[in-house]
Amino acid sequence: RTLPLAIYSAVAAGDMKEAGDYVLILVVFSFFAVMCIDVLGGKK
Repeated sequence: RTLPLAIYSAVAAGDMKEAGDYVLILVVFSFFAVMCIDVLGGKK
């Protein structure tokens, strides 16, 4: 099960706490992925 599907399933089940936790994980992961791309990509 992918993270977006887990978020959808949690919202559909009415479990906003679990959905919020998944969203937080997704946002933090995305932030670090963008930061890593910026650092590893180098500045021109």
